[in-house]
Amino acid sequence: MVLNKTFKNKPIVDVIMLANIFPPKESLKNIVMNILISCKDEELSVEEIRSKIKKNYNKSFTYQGINKILIHFKEEDIVERKDKAWRVKKEWCKGICSVLDSYSQKGQAPVYTPEMRTVTFKCVGEAFDFILKNIESGALKNNGEDLFISHVKNIAFFGIDSKQKQLLKRIAKRSRCMFLVEKKNIINSLIAKYFKTIGIEVYLGIPRSTPYTTTIYGDTVYLTYSQGMVEYMENMYKGVTTKNMTGLMDVFDAIKENTNYPVKFTFETDKAIVQQTKEYFLKLII
Repeated sequence: MVLNKTFKNKPIVDVIMLANIFPPKESLKNIVMNILISCKDEELSVEEIRSKIKKNYNKSFTYQGINKILIHFKEEDIVERKDKAWRVKKEWCKGICSVLDSYSQKGQAPVYTPEMRTVTFKCVGEAFDFILKNIESGALKNNGEDLFISHVKNIAFFGIDSKQKQLLKRIAKRSRCMFLVEKKNIINSLIAKYFKTIGIEVYLGIPRSTPYTTTIYGDTVYLTYSQGMVEYMENMYKGVTTKNMTGLMDVFDAIKENTNYPVKFTFETDKAIVQQTKEYFLKLII
């Protein structure tokens, strides 16, 4: 989106409105992706990207810095390189544009599409809305079976409204839902008791082999990353007893809109990988 500012009938600057695809908004990673999406039908060299950043955002970055970001994007399979030029992959671009279109409609979480390889939300609240909406609609299961398994370190201790509670109940009634939780503590135990009343299975003390949350729903596996969030929650959980829980939910609820903890999802729909993940999870609770 371009806004032309004028002064005495003369344009003085083109202001390109940044989409917050890879928070923080002003990061080089996010700026480079905005350039690539705005030129999705073009192949751009590093120098051309550098020039567009200077022109559109009045920012200067090194050739090496931009090139490093592009190599990272290539490793994530969201850009392709031809000779010395770069272009965003059409499938990924289609998925992220769907996300951005959904964001433009106030109050609506974006719709998951199989083309999505990765998507980032500025806060936990937006990420939670995205997952709930796409589980309820069935979009996230990608035509697979009604099975949801999530392997987490701790269960998030967030307050949910009545609408979200009813949604969780509907999901649990329709699908087999399981949480495999690494840590045994008072909060996880209390949440597990509540989950069991609505039909969600919880297994405590299941060790993880990765530092991030792995979830399977139907024929989709997705990984959840949130730098700093896991450590923050673990520190909050330490030392909690039934006597000092007053006000604790308010503390965690404040995190939901905290943009210091963006959440990133990456998706895998290869059926062999999905099946292997499912079998691995089920073996952990036998």
